Amino acid sequence: MAPKLTIVFPCYNSSSFIRESFAVIDAYLNSREHVQVLFIEDGGTDNTLAILNETAAASPNKARYTVLKNEHNLGKGGTIKHAIAVCPTELMVFTDPDLAYDLSNIDFFYKNISAKELLIANRVHPDSRYLIPPSFFRYIFTRHLSSRIYNKLAQILLIPGIEDNQAGLKMFFVDDIKPLLFKSQQNDFSFDLELLVMVRANNLSIKGMPVNFKYDQETTTVAFISDSFNLFGSLIKIFIRRIKGYYKIN
Repeated sequence: MAPKLTIVFPCYNSSSFIRESFAVIDAYLNSREHVQVLFIEDGGTDNTLAILNETAAASPNKARYTVLKNEHNLGKGGTIKHAIAVCPTELMVFTDPDLAYDLSNIDFFYKNISAKELLIANRVHPDSRYLIPPSFFRYIFTRHLSSRIYNKLAQILLIPGIEDNQAGLKMFFVDDIKPLLFKSQQNDFSFDLELLVMVRANNLSIKGMPVNFKYDQETTTVAFISDSFNLFGSLIKIFIRRIKGYYKIN
């Protein structure tokens, strides 16, 4: 029997787009009986939770939705750990609620997943495709360059051969990842990198997959610089734990 899959959407102040995203997700579920959806609202300040509860209750697929709320803001990593702890299916994939990754990518991952394996989006794979509006052309070079520098450092220090550690689409069998989580220390966006390091340290496979990716949201310059410093700081912390053998559980 084919394994059932839960799609996890960590949400934080997502009210400006969550209705539109929900409509796309709901249409996706119509022809995929093996799929469930878990939204986790991460202690935001807008009405995302109310919108999710309202739209899920009105959907003909309402039995396949779960909407949860973190008691306080946990960050992306903390929210994903929460999702793994409560995931009701064998397989789990997490992705962004703005649907930057087309949901068809999930079907492709599902057809190619194996036990003891983490599938991750690789936005620089030769077969990946970006959809970029012209108004964002002026951002793409600096953002792409900084991302490549960060990923190259991560490859040198932590995960050789992994070209894209921050892409927000990852799929795995829950029972393969859950035993590793007590070692996780990162609750912010650097959780993605730490997850790969934990997986590699415990001899699980990591496979980068081509994706269709939509680039149409941009952080402010101040937020970009702040996020970059935080990610580089987290990279060093993860590196120190790795060389001490912290992440290996066997």
